[in-house]
Amino acid sequence: MVAACGEYHVAPAKTRIAFMGRVRFAPITSLSERGMSWSFALPHTLESDRIDQVEEVVSGWYVHWAKVVDATQLDGEVQKWIEESYRLMGMQERLGL
Repeated sequence: MVAACGEYHVAPAKTRIAFMGRVRFAPITSLSERGMSWSFALPHTLESDRIDQVEEVVSGWYVHWAKVVDATQLDGEVQKWIEESYRLMGMQERLGL
């Protein structure tokens, strides 16, 4: 799903695997047989029953946390979230870059 957005890099760390454009925008923080916990950043909040929590970590950087327990949840709506996060945050388009 991230590859469909454009050029990206994987940034592994001890506690997560993050996807990067120019900067990190969508990490996976937990992956097991029970599901996947992940988040994505946007310059605004989204309202959805599928989003567990939203937090503004710095001004204009809202992290949205979600969990996927079934592959069917990785649908068009999630793809739109990833694409918007990639473009606006990962590629820093929100900054006019």
